Amino acid sequence: MTEPITIRLPFPPASLSPNARMQPHAIRRDRRAYRAQVRAAAMNVLRTPGYAKPITPLPAPVTADVVFIVPDNRRRDEDNLLASLKAAWDELVSIKLLADDAHGQLHVRFGGLQVAKNERGVLVTLRTEGDTE
Repeated sequence: MTEPITIRLPFPPASLSPNARMQPHAIRRDRRAYRAQVRAAAMNVLRTPGYAKPITPLPAPVTADVVFIVPDNRRRDEDNLLASLKAAWDELVSIKLLADDAHGQLHVRFGGLQVAKNERGVLVTLRTEGDTE
C-alpha cells in the first residue's frame, strides 16, 4: 500500500468540457496548456518533503477522489466537470504517476463542490485499491 497523494490542479478551461463549441485548434491549444499546468502541479507535490516520487506508477486500480473548488453556488453538471479532466488523467499517465487511465485501472469518484470565494481549482486524491476509504 502506498500513501494517498493529493494534488491541487487548476480548474480545467471551459474548452475542455464536452459541451464546448470551439474550433478544434483552440481546443488542442487549451488542452496542451492545461496538461502543462497539471504536470507542474503534480511535480511540485511529488518534490515536496514527505512525498517520495514513485519509481513506478501507482499500482492499479487507482481511485481518484475529485473535489472541484468553485467561487459560487451556481449549478454545475457533475458529468461534464469530470469529463473535462480527461487531459489531466492523460498527463498523469504521461509522467508515469498513473499506469493507465483505462476502464478498471482508474476509478474516478466525484467528491462534490467546495465553495471558496474568488477561488477555482480541483483537488485530486489518488489512492491505490488497498487505501480506499
